Amino acid sequence: MTGAGGALDALLATLPGPVWIADARGSVLFGVPGAPDVPGAPVRHGDTALGVVHGPEASAGAVSALLRHLAEKEAERRALASEVLH
Repeated sequence: MTGAGGALDALLATLPGPVWIADARGSVLFGVPGAPDVPGAPVRHGDTALGVVHGPEASAGAVSALLRHLAEKEAERRALASEVLH
């Protein structure tokens, strides 16, 4: 796997416990789900729920924070591109 998926795969492999990412509807996007009752750390951008990272609290929290940061950077990139085009 290359790109962001490869980096995410490598990151998840270093974290304790099974960690997986689900979209806002609960569909698994990345990783292998563990027990169904594992709590999750939400991933939000503004008022929009993007998904949930499930796994041990510290691992899920760290990945969730990273995904929130990446979502913010992507939104900034798109806003800048829109300004340049208009």
